[in-house]
Amino acid sequence: MKVKTDFVTNSSTTNYIVMTQGEPTLLTFFRAVGVSQESLFLDVFVKLFKCFKDDMTPGLVYAKRFGCNTVDEYVEKHFSKDTLTRVQDAEAKGYDIYIGDLCSDNDSVETLFCCDSFVIEGGKLVIDATEDAW
Repeated sequence: MKVKTDFVTNSSTTNYIVMTQGEPTLLTFFRAVGVSQESLFLDVFVKLFKCFKDDMTPGLVYAKRFGCNTVDEYVEKHFSKDTLTRVQDAEAKGYDIYIGDLCSDNDSVETLFCCDSFVIEGGKLVIDATEDAW
């Protein structure tokens, strides 16, 4: 029998949904978050945007990976009723829906945001990361 005596890690993920009209850009993200380009935390938000952008999968493609026939079905199973309503409202307005996840095994910025639940809303961009699996 082997006994592990050194460091053991437990990773976590937080799913998020991006609802957007048009391609999300760094500028639209800054506006939605309310961060100015002179902010001392600008680098943190640039990295967070990159985390979202690099892992966004079209909603239906993502949902089908988990055996769901629609985005709404996936959201209903994994998020709150408020999120489902938010997604349905966005779909009705013609927003594109993407789904992805943040993982605590990656860099420190992604780990920080992975350990919390949040919603970012502004302009034509909504990011719902309230399915906290931490």
